[in-house]
Amino acid sequence: EVQAIIDEIPADQRKMVTNHDAFGYFARAFGLEIVGAVIPSTSTEAEASAQQTAELLELIKRENVRAIFAESSVNTALAESLANDTGITIVDDLYGDSLGKPGSGADTVHGMLLANARKIADALK
Repeated sequence: EVQAIIDEIPADQRKMVTNHDAFGYFARAFGLEIVGAVIPSTSTEAEASAQQTAELLELIKRENVRAIFAESSVNTALAESLANDTGITIVDDLYGDSLGKPGSGADTVHGMLLANARKIADALK
């Protein structure tokens, strides 16, 4: 089901920038390409340098990235700034380390994966 949702995205638009290195496994499993991360670390407490941020801004433009993806539990201030500077979408409610609230449709692992896939596909189509 997840793969069918991701397959709706044109192949040349399957490029993602994430808030941090949290979705690598998901991307590899379903044929997405993570081209960069706002926080270049698996830790949400790390900070990007001004040079890293400028390089990511150029990468987003060069690779024609359509959206930045962040977890619902992570500070998205820098991701929002980059999205504003590049005119792309930010999806800031993906589930990474937790499931959704009961009744959200993302309150099981299966539901969470489907919810993330739908949000990613909607932003990249």
